[in-house]
Amino acid sequence: MGTVTPMHQRTGYFNLGISNVYELDVLENADIVVLEVNEKFIWTHGETQVHISQADFIVENAWEIPELPVVEPTETEKIIAEYISNLVEDGSTLQIGIGGIPNAVAKLLDHKKDLGIHTEMFTESMIDLFECGAITNMKKTLWKGKFVCTFALGTKRMYKWLNNNPGVWIMRGRYVNDPYIISKNDNMISINTAITVDLSGQVCSESLGNRQYSGTGDN
Repeated sequence: MGTVTPMHQRTGYFNLGISNVYELDVLENADIVVLEVNEKFIWTHGETQVHISQADFIVENAWEIPELPVVEPTETEKIIAEYISNLVEDGSTLQIGIGGIPNAVAKLLDHKKDLGIHTEMFTESMIDLFECGAITNMKKTLWKGKFVCTFALGTKRMYKWLNNNPGVWIMRGRYVNDPYIISKNDNMISINTAITVDLSGQVCSESLGNRQYSGTGDN
């Protein structure tokens, strides 16, 4: 069971909206497919189309798309971000994660040129960098001119910006996060936040003790 936009009346296609981490893979392998049509979902480009012939049942709903507020970085995170931002060269392709440090880094990249995005999660800061001219996606070696991501989570402003935006391609998680695919991008830089690091150098970004904090991503 998955949520989609209302159907395009002429073509018979629904749209997965803001996520294709595993949705299409599940749909294509399920014995029974139930599509929950949400009139508030947005239409996105990429691998996000689902035809009515693929559905066994249709239900309707109208819940609001969940929002994720922008986290303002602390003073310590701003200092860390200064070191990281100096490592990002013009023309780099970025994967930017979630949290105070990635947000702080993004704020310091507004003077860079021709940055590109190939990322699991589309974040609010990417819109800011695009609107100030730092992100153009034109120096990417893979999917030139396109933001490539597998899901988006942010504010209503983000969803309005993404709606029917052909510059953003939401593609399958198993493709976007494939190390072989990622390696095709020249000057690829990944910026993520970790929770803990032990004395042997192992990094944890999923849990605090036995409490689940986040999920497995592409970091």
